[in-house]
Order: sequence, then structure tokens, then C-alpha cells
Amino acid sequence: MYKRFSWPVMFMTLSGTIPFFGILYVIINPMSVRSLVPPEMVGTGIVEIFAHLAMLGYGAVILSFMTGIRWGQGFTTPGEDVNSTTMLLAGVPAIISWIALMIGYIPGNWAAGCMFIVSGCYLLLLAWDSMANYPAWYFTVRIIATLSSVGCLCYAAISAMT
Repeated sequence: MYKRFSWPVMFMTLSGTIPFFGILYVIINPMSVRSLVPPEMVGTGIVEIFAHLAMLGYGAVILSFMTGIRWGQGFTTPGEDVNSTTMLLAGVPAIISWIALMIGYIPGNWAAGCMFIVSGCYLLLLAWDSMANYPAWYFTVRIIATLSSVGCLCYAAISAMT
């Protein structure tokens, strides 16, 4: 069946990357939010820590949302069996990202490693979605959104290690 182009779907998919880039901007330029931070905390690194945890958190939440879409596809048309394999595979990245989020709050460089783990889950989900029956235009938008998100997560992870 031919699936037509949808501006709202494209807009919402790409809009999901805006927080990644916004958080990345704060990581690169923490003084950009100095008016939001109490003066005694400026330059203490608290903004950077918060931004890295915000990046990890947003990455985990969006990954869970995306795997939830695939999980919902496990319910096929009425009268057909539930696709247990799809539902199982869709749940795994959400659980991994939740565990990564919890581990990321451990003091040290744990958040950096966890951002790499979440990035890997994004890439695995993209590979799996390449086999789905999505329209070509949507998959192109997904590639852009996924690579943007992974790029922001990886940059944040590398900056967290320094």
C-alpha cells in the first residue's frame, strides 16, 4: 500500500532532535545559562553535570518512545496472533536505556558510557526499522533524526570524559 508523505510526521520527527541540540549547546557553552544558575554555582561544573544527565535522560526517554511504537506494532490486525517476537525485541532497548539512565547517575564517568550505550540502542533500532514496512520518505527522516541524536549523545559522552 502506498503511504503518502506527511508534513506533521516529518515535522514532529525532526522536532524531537531540538532538545538534543539545545542540551548540546549548553554542554558546549555552559555560560549561556548562567542567568538561570545561582551566582555561587557558576563555574562549579554543576551546569555541565546537569546538562550531561539531561542529555542521557532525554535520549533514554525518546528511545523508549520509539521502541514503544514498535511494541505497538506487535499487535496486528484484529483476529491475528500477537507478534511476541516484535514485542520482546521492542522492549529490550527500553529496558537497556532505563538501566543506563539509572547507572548514569552514579558519580564518575558512568554517564558517558551510558550515553554510548543509548546511542548504540538508537543505531540498532534504526537497523531494525530498516526492515519495517515504513515509507521511504519516513525512513529517510528517521535516518536524519537518529544520526543527529546519536551525534549529540556521542559528543556529550566524549565531553563528559574530559
